[in-house]
Order: sequence, then C-alpha cells, then structure tokens
Amino acid sequence: MTKTIKPRCLIIGAEVAPFAKVGGLGDYIGSLPKALIEHNVTPAVATPFHEIIKQKNIKPLHRLAKLTVTFCDHPEVVTIWQTTLPNSTVPLYLFDNPHYLSRGDVYNSTAVWDPVAKKMASPRRRDVLRYLFFSQALAQWLETKPHVFNIIHVNDWHLAPLCALLKTRYTTAALRSLLTIHN
Repeated sequence: MTKTIKPRCLIIGAEVAPFAKVGGLGDYIGSLPKALIEHNVTPAVATPFHEIIKQKNIKPLHRLAKLTVTFCDHPEVVTIWQTTLPNSTVPLYLFDNPHYLSRGDVYNSTAVWDPVAKKMASPRRRDVLRYLFFSQALAQWLETKPHVFNIIHVNDWHLAPLCALLKTRYTTAALRSLLTIHN
C-alpha cells in the first residue's frame, strides 16, 4: 500500500493581503492558502515584515526565531515573527531586517545597502538586492526546518532565486519547489 503524504506548502511572496497589498499578487497570496485547506493541503505564508505591515500593529505576534544571514560576506540579523492570516489558522511568517526587508515600500525601497558597491544601492538595484537577501534568509531558515514543509511555492521574479538556493543545500535539496509568474 502506498503511503499518502499530506502536502505541507509554504507560499512565499513580496506582498500578502490584507497586510501589504500593491496589486493582484497580494490578493492571490492572501487567499490561496485558505483555499488550499479545503483540498487537504497544510499551507503557510512567508513575506518580508514590510514597514506598512509594522504600522498595522498586528496582534498576536510572536517572535519565532533569529538568524544571522551572511549576504555578500556581510552578516545581517533577521528576526522571524509569526501570526496568522486574518480569519484563518494559516501561519504567516514575517521576516524582519532593517537594512533590506523592513524599510520603505513593498517595492522601490527608499534605501538598501549594496554590499558589492559598498554604498547605498542605486534605484535600479534596490529591489534586486532586497529580494536576493530575502531568498538567502528563507533558504537558511528552511535548512532548520527540513520536514516542516515539502513544497515551497515562490511567486514572481522576486523569489525565483530561492528555488536554486534550495537545491544547493543538502537539507533542502529534496524540497519540491514551484515558481508562479504573475502577469
């Protein structure tokens, strides 16, 4: 008899409604997990702890973990907070870092450090660096949780590098990943 493994899916995106919504991606990530529950999938969501989310003063909010992420040979502390999507039991993981993830708007951050140029990033590089850092933080965090999720669903170009990063690590190489491009 074949053993059925219940899918445990981490859905990751740059925005999630109702906390940080710029467009349809936010709506999608805010609603897909609730729909997946009806199909016997155990979902969770991860997104940066954007400034706009912090302003909403979410309750309850629990500090889950602290990581030191090395990004271009520079250590950065990331705090991971946990709450739930409104009107659900779906866990929402918020990744907090003052230099890359938690300042400025969801897109077009006001200031992001460029570790290669060793100065503040140009407007053209800000989001690229920001979401490369987020991908690195997620990969490192997922290394500590090899059996919590068996599917990683990343959304849009922002998190595409995470799929490759997961395959380079022994503990996450077996995770299945899905990249959905919107628009």
